[in-house]
Amino acid sequence: MSAAAKSPAELIADLTDQVRLLRQDVGNLTATATTKAEAARLRASVQKITIDALEQNRQIGSTAAEMSRRMHRDSLTAAQEAADRP
Repeated sequence: MSAAAKSPAELIADLTDQVRLLRQDVGNLTATATTKAEAARLRASVQKITIDALEQNRQIGSTAAEMSRRMHRDSLTAAQEAADRP
């Protein structure tokens, strides 16, 4: 992991990869599970992780949108202040 902060797009890609890998693992484990109860527990676990990942994705998107709005507003303010100078 790099020391630099990841962009929202990189975080979303990481979450997507993690969910995909988890689904593959569950598919493999479900295929080799000794009982239906074990398979059901695994499936429930993956569903919870998927829901959590989707919520994180939503939060990242919301934060990115807010940052974009702030940058736009700050740019407009800076341009207006520069235009008002003699």
